[in-house]
Amino acid sequence: MIGTAKERREEFEALYPNWKDHTLWTLFNQNSRRFSSMDYIVFDDITYTYDQTRSMVLATACGLFSIGVREGAHVAVVLRNCPEYIFLIYALALLGAVKIPINVMIQEDELHYTLDSSEASFLITQRPVKAPSPALRKTVFLNCECVAAENSMTWSHMIRMGQDYLEHSGADIPPTAQNPRAVSDIMFTSGSTSRPKGVMLTHDMLIRSAYSTCLCRCVEIGRRIMVPIPLYHAFAYVEGLLTALLCGGAVIMTRKRFDVQDVLRMMREHHANDVICVSVIMHDFLTKGRPRPEEYPDLHAAYWASSCSDWIWDAGRKAFGITDVVTSYGMTECGSTVTMLTPEDPPDCVRYCNGKQKIAGRASLPGAGGRQFYMKVCDPKTGQEKAAGQEGELWVKGPIVTPGYYNDPEANALAFDGGGWFHTG
Repeated sequence: MIGTAKERREEFEALYPNWKDHTLWTLFNQNSRRFSSMDYIVFDDITYTYDQTRSMVLATACGLFSIGVREGAHVAVVLRNCPEYIFLIYALALLGAVKIPINVMIQEDELHYTLDSSEASFLITQRPVKAPSPALRKTVFLNCECVAAENSMTWSHMIRMGQDYLEHSGADIPPTAQNPRAVSDIMFTSGSTSRPKGVMLTHDMLIRSAYSTCLCRCVEIGRRIMVPIPLYHAFAYVEGLLTALLCGGAVIMTRKRFDVQDVLRMMREHHANDVICVSVIMHDFLTKGRPRPEEYPDLHAAYWASSCSDWIWDAGRKAFGITDVVTSYGMTECGSTVTMLTPEDPPDCVRYCNGKQKIAGRASLPGAGGRQFYMKVCDPKTGQEKAAGQEGELWVKGPIVTPGYYNDPEANALAFDGGGWFHTG
């Protein structure tokens, strides 16, 4: 382990002596210079330092700009985890475009529904698309074998166009968007309904949520996080990628489908300090991988979400020889997570508890007790706040809460009340 939990939290807070509003691009641009020589992206076959990642982000932004992506444009992304996905995240943020992350396993009819509902005008994908939406101005394929339609091109062609743009424009980078409270993503989630809803996420809410995760989890500078879950989900995006960005850490990922032995090998070879996953993955690690502590000398933390059998918590600690085991509760509409355990909490808490309201340090709101959002438990019918120990519905309010569902006034009317409280359901 690298220092005590208290020492790690203090070291992290020293990076941000004053809270400053950022877009995803301005935060990445700042930290790519601060941690320039440190690893940020580690894939099966390639590693990028922060400085190398910045160069690829700029090349990607220029390519996107050259095909017509501008501030406010909606760009759908259907990709498995890959370095290009991460370049896209910050390149689109630089341009002020809105990313529509889509599950790679989505059915064709659902894909068309999502593209139409999100009003996407660009699509970046690895998979063939049958009868692409007429509203799409351009489709960019990471796999050149898919290119067929008139308004399509390969990723490499787009990057070459970006290089030509730079050579002839005389500019270093395209125009940069500056609004931290602008929408950065629209993530489609069914929640409690069968019809997917487009959750709008802002730059500010994503960064705030990841910042709170860093404080709760006491991340050390340079933490290397194994992320065997997809980036199109808020959990990997916020708790993995953005958490690593804030602490100058690295994300360790694979392009392949999940394979227990392959992920465990990567954790060993790339010196993972931490692994974030869902409970079923931890179960598979323990039952199929049978890890031993001596194999993972660099690992000291793990974080898995969703309920699991009681035995898994202690078994995970023993199998990997780790101490910092936490879980959380949250949802896409609240920037990933709202409650979380900390390394200082008693180990048994994970069996029955999803933690306390996340701390926020210097990002806290006035009168919120060191937090950056307000939370209460209410009677869902009367709206009356419940006393401690009574059942009710969780209501949340503050800058980590979505501004609403995209083009869905009916869903917004059901989810928000007149006082701005979001009813989680």
